[in-house]
Amino acid sequence: MHIRDHREHSSNMNIKISSLYRQDFSVFLLSLLVPLAVICCITNYIQLAVAETQDSINSNNQTSLLGQLVYEVHGKIVGQREVGVRGPDGTFKVEVSYTGTGSFKGVNVTEMWTFLNTHRPDGVIQGVGHGTVTTKDHSEIANAEGYGRGHLEAGGKIKYPTVQLYSTNSTGKVSFLKTFIGLSKWQVDDKAKSYTYKMWELN
Repeated sequence: MHIRDHREHSSNMNIKISSLYRQDFSVFLLSLLVPLAVICCITNYIQLAVAETQDSINSNNQTSLLGQLVYEVHGKIVGQREVGVRGPDGTFKVEVSYTGTGSFKGVNVTEMWTFLNTHRPDGVIQGVGHGTVTTKDHSEIANAEGYGRGHLEAGGKIKYPTVQLYSTNSTGKVSFLKTFIGLSKWQVDDKAKSYTYKMWELN
């Protein structure tokens, strides 16, 4: 009887341990798959929005997907360095920092960004950025994330369509950025160390 009870107890323990491993593995898989799904959705959104922006922006700066033109920025590249080790296929990563000024829905702001861009052998440049937007009097601030994909043009300038997501705790001038999502078209001039872009609000 004692031997059988011991075997049943061991069997139950093995089942519980196996169940815990399965649960941990499921959580691990979800932690990997959820960010990938978000990135895929954003990439698809970029492709659809950029195609429509290029083909059908009318005189009121509106399309069925894009809302009003809400933001225009001009600024400088203030830092740039290659990071990590180059891949065997020639892929390399560059960290780029930007600072600029613009008018965001009529509010004068200063922005700062740092993007980590992956340069692929086929000429595609893909990156993720983190930034801030601050009112000129520094009384209000919003955080930003950017997901972009572009390419180097013949003249040496980079065209870089980007989805930008904002968040803020502000209740004042930039409170509209609490859940704001915009589509922008960056143009980066590496030789002049400058950049500019316009952004439309996604409907």
